[in-house]
Amino acid sequence: VLPKRIRLDLDYLEKLLGIKIPVREIKNILKRLDFQLGGGKVASEAESRKIMIKVPTRRLDVSIPEDLIEEIGRIYGYQKIKSAFPTATLIPPKRNTDRFWEEMT
Repeated sequence: VLPKRIRLDLDYLEKLLGIKIPVREIKNILKRLDFQLGGGKVASEAESRKIMIKVPTRRLDVSIPEDLIEEIGRIYGYQKIKSAFPTATLIPPKRNTDRFWEEMT
């Protein structure tokens, strides 16, 4: 069985965790968890923000980039990540007055 390969986008990691973790720290965390960092030449600046990871075959719980991000956040320490409220705008639904009067009768 060959190890699974996952491409980790560092910009996506920062967006999901809401914190910028130094690349050296990310690589160190992954190595400590026995993930192998893929080498190869960097094609472009955008590609330099991506790391190819080989997942050990015993880690059946890691199959998508979000699994790697969860592991990085767990080891880095969720307590170091500041909590923030969502920035989405909530719009209440329109009131259906016909339905209101039907229920009143």
